[in-house]
Amino acid sequence: MQDDPCKHNVHGEIQYETAEGNVGSDICFRSKSWAENIADPRIRKFLHESLDEWLDESNGTGFFYLGTDIYAAMAEQRGTAWSK
Repeated sequence: MQDDPCKHNVHGEIQYETAEGNVGSDICFRSKSWAENIADPRIRKFLHESLDEWLDESNGTGFFYLGTDIYAAMAEQRGTAWSK
């Protein structure tokens, strides 16, 4: 049985409000496994910069989500996804 590649991919989203409006961006890396993605120094740098952006700019609004596609799909099914 082949492992489902979706459950290993990095998936996330950053969203927050500013005086100028909402800021949002998807975070997705699908080409490698979860472990390979988070071990890649370029991806780790990007993820840390994204979290820093949210911490510095959000003023506590919105969210920073990071996980695998399987958790995003589960949240969407339950109606608890961040986009609702």
